[in-house]
Amino acid sequence: MKAEHVDGRKDLLEDTDALQELLQPALTPTGRWASRGRFPLALLQQAAVNASSKQQLTTGILGVNGPPGTGKTTLLRDVVAARIIERAEVMCSFSSPESAFKPTNVKLQRNNAKVTLHELDARLKGFEMVVASSNNKAVENVSAELPSLNAVADDAPELRYFKTISDSILETETWGVISAVLGNKSNRYNFSQRFWRDPETGLSTYLNHASGVPQIINEEQEDGSVRRRYRKIIDLEQAPNNSREAKARWGQTRSRFKEAFDTFKQLQNELQKVHVQVSQLEKATRWLEENTPKISRIKSDFEELGKRYTEIDAQRERARELVTVSNGKKQDLYERRPGFFARLFRTQSFRDWASHFDKACSWLKDCECELAAIKKEAERYFDVLTEKKLRLEDAEKKFEEVLAAEVRLKQTVKAARERCAAIVPDEQFFSMPHEQLQTSSVWFDRLGSRMRDEIFEAAVSVHRAFIDCCADRLKQNLAIFIQNFGTRSLGSPAKDALLPDLWASFFLVVPVVSTTFASIDRMFTRLGTESLGWLLIDEAGQAVPQAAVGALMRSRQAVVVGDPLQIEPVVTLPNSLTEEICAYFAIDPLKFNAPEASVQTLADTASVYGARFPSGSGYRDVGAPLLVHRRCSSPMFEISNEIAYSNLMVQAKAGKPSETVLGRSSWIDVKGTATQDKWCVQEAKVLIEMLSKLRASGKNADIYVVTPFVIVQDNLRREILNSGVLQDWVEKPNSWVYEHVGTVHTVQGREAEIVFFVLGAQAQSQNGARAWAGGKPNLVNVAVTRAKGFLYVIGNRSLWKNAGVFATLDRHLP
Repeated sequence: MKAEHVDGRKDLLEDTDALQELLQPALTPTGRWASRGRFPLALLQQAAVNASSKQQLTTGILGVNGPPGTGKTTLLRDVVAARIIERAEVMCSFSSPESAFKPTNVKLQRNNAKVTLHELDARLKGFEMVVASSNNKAVENVSAELPSLNAVADDAPELRYFKTISDSILETETWGVISAVLGNKSNRYNFSQRFWRDPETGLSTYLNHASGVPQIINEEQEDGSVRRRYRKIIDLEQAPNNSREAKARWGQTRSRFKEAFDTFKQLQNELQKVHVQVSQLEKATRWLEENTPKISRIKSDFEELGKRYTEIDAQRERARELVTVSNGKKQDLYERRPGFFARLFRTQSFRDWASHFDKACSWLKDCECELAAIKKEAERYFDVLTEKKLRLEDAEKKFEEVLAAEVRLKQTVKAARERCAAIVPDEQFFSMPHEQLQTSSVWFDRLGSRMRDEIFEAAVSVHRAFIDCCADRLKQNLAIFIQNFGTRSLGSPAKDALLPDLWASFFLVVPVVSTTFASIDRMFTRLGTESLGWLLIDEAGQAVPQAAVGALMRSRQAVVVGDPLQIEPVVTLPNSLTEEICAYFAIDPLKFNAPEASVQTLADTASVYGARFPSGSGYRDVGAPLLVHRRCSSPMFEISNEIAYSNLMVQAKAGKPSETVLGRSSWIDVKGTATQDKWCVQEAKVLIEMLSKLRASGKNADIYVVTPFVIVQDNLRREILNSGVLQDWVEKPNSWVYEHVGTVHTVQGREAEIVFFVLGAQAQSQNGARAWAGGKPNLVNVAVTRAKGFLYVIGNRSLWKNAGVFATLDRHLP
C-alpha cells in the first residue's frame, strides 16, 4: 500500500520514525481479556492503542478508520484494558486506599441516615471511559461483549470481577461488571435495580458487609428451625468481613501487582534497549544513504578545485617570469639611456630610447598587475581548497565512524533479534510485503503476551481489593449517586461541585459506561468541560458531526472508531436547508455537512496520524487505518475489498465455513411481478423456501435477512411469520423477525453466519431506486460484510447487475 503524507500530519504508514515511536515496547500491557490468542493485534491496531495509552494525542482525538471485520471492538477492548492497568498502577501508590476518599463538609439526609460525600483523589480521575454512538445496537453490543465470558481466554479462570453482579445485570454468564449500558432513564433505572438495590446480589449489600456490617439473613426452615446465612453476593464474591481483613488483602494484592508489573517492566526495558538500537541503526543507515553522495560531491569538488589551483599556480609562475623578464628589459634600457646633453636637448636618439623605455615600463606594470590578480585568485582558491579539504576530512571521518557504528549496530540488533522471539520493527520489518506487514504483531512474543495477561488480571484484582478497602466511603458516594446518576442537583452549587467526584467514584467500580449521543446531555448534564477522561466513539461513520459535540466537550481524550464507507449518517432535513445553514456560518458543507461529513470524517481530519488511500479518480484521507479483516470468507471479503477499499484490506480469516444445504454463496435470480412499492412476493417465497431447507437441515438460525427498502423489510417480516417457518426453530419468532430482518441501515455492527440480501425493486421504471442502492459502495458494503460464511442475493439479476457496485456482486457470485 502506498500512503502519502497528509496535511502536515505524521503519516502512520510511511513515516517510520512516527510508527517506531508508536510501536516502541513501552506499550501499556493490555491483557488477556483485550487481546486473546485468537485476536492478535495487527501492526496499526497496536499503533492506535499506543497512541492512546501514551496520550500522544496533541489534538485530543485519535481517528481510527476500520473497515468491516478489522477488529474495531477488539481495539476498544485494548484501550479499556490499558486504562484499567494505568489506574491500578495509581491505586498501588496508596498504602491506605481509604485516603483516596477525602471527607467533605457536605452531608445529606437519606432514608433517616446521614451520608457524607467524599472527594476522590485527583490522581484517580481521568480514567473514566464512555462508549458512545448514534447506533443503539452498536452501544448495546459493545457493552454486552466487554463483560461476556466469551471475551476472556479459557485459561483465565481467575479473571473475575464482581461476576455475581454482572451475571444478574445481563442475565447470562459473564466475567465481570466491566461496563454498564446507561443512557436513557429506563436503562439507568434497570441497571441500578440490579447493580445496587438487589438485596441478594447488589453492590450495596457487598459494600455494607465489607465495611463491617454483616449481611446476614434468617430463613425459617420447614422443620421450624431458623437458618442463618449470608446474602448470596457475600459468599459468591467472598467479601471481606471487615476493614482489617480488606486491608490485609490489599497488601497482598498490591504486592502481587507490583511484582508482576516490575517483572514486565524489566522485559519492557530490555525491549526498549532493542528499540533504541533499532532506531539508531535506522538513523545510521539513513545518514549513510543521504551523505554518501554528498561526500562524493565534496570529494569531486575538492579534486576539481585542486586541478584549477594547479592551473592557476602555473599561470602565476608564468606571470612571475614575465615580470622578471620585463623588469630586466626595463633595467637594461635604463642602463643604456642617452647622456646628459642628449636628454637635455631631447635629441632623436633620446626620443627613440624614451619611447622604448615607456613601453618597457608599461609592459612591466601590466605584468605586475596580472601577477597580482593571479596571485590573489590563487590565494582565494587556496583558502577554498583548504576549507574543502577540512570538510572532506571531517566528512570522511564522520562517514567512517557512522559506517563502523552501523556495522556494530547490525551485529547488536541481529543478536537481539535472535535473543528476542518477538518481531522487531526494523528496516527488515518495514520492507516486508503488505500482507505480512499488516498481519504482524510486534515486540511481544508468547512470553511477553502472557506477562501482559498476568498484569491485566492483577490490575483487576487491584481494583477489587481497592474497593474493599474503601467500602464505607465509596458506599456513601454511590448511595447518593445511584439515586439519579447525577442528573439532578444536590441542592446547592457547592454540593453540585462534588458531582464529578460521584461520577468518578462510580467509574472506579464500573470502568466503562455506554450511551447513545442522544442521552449524553441528559445523563451528563451537570458535568463541565473535560470532566470525563476518555470518550470512545463506535460506528462514528454513521453519526452526524453535531451529535458528538456534547460528549467531546466533556472528555479529555477521544478515540473515534468508524468507517465512512459503511452506512452514512441519516439526515432528516433537506440538503438545501443544511447547505444554507452552512453558508450562513461560512463553513464548507462538504467538510461539515452530513451525509458527506460524519463524526468519523472530522475525527480523521483532526487526528494526529493519518494515511491517504486511492478512491476512484482521487484519494481519501483517513486516520490510523485498520486493514486486517477477520470476519468474512470468500467472496464477501473480495467484494467488499474491491468496491470500497481499493483491494488494500488483508484477509486473515483462516479456514472455510462449514457447508450448508444451500450450497456456496450465490445470486438467486428471481424475475417476479413488478409493483410500485418495490415489493416482490416471489422473492419472499424463494427466501422462505431457503429458510425451510436450513431449518430441516438442523442448522442454527444464525441468520440475517437484509434489504435496501423499508417496504420490503415490513412485508418480509409478515410473510416469514405467516409461513410458520420459524416455529420450533427459534424461541420467539415475533422478536426474531424484528431482530434478524431489517434494512441494511439497521444491521451495521452486527454479523451472522448466513445473510440473505433481498433486493426488491423489480419494475423497469425503478431504475432510480436501484441506482440509489448501488450508486455508492456504502449500502452494499454493509450488507455483504454482515455475512461471515455465506451470502445469498435474491433478486432480478438482469435489472440489478448494472446498478453501480452491484456489477461487482454480479461478477463474484455464481
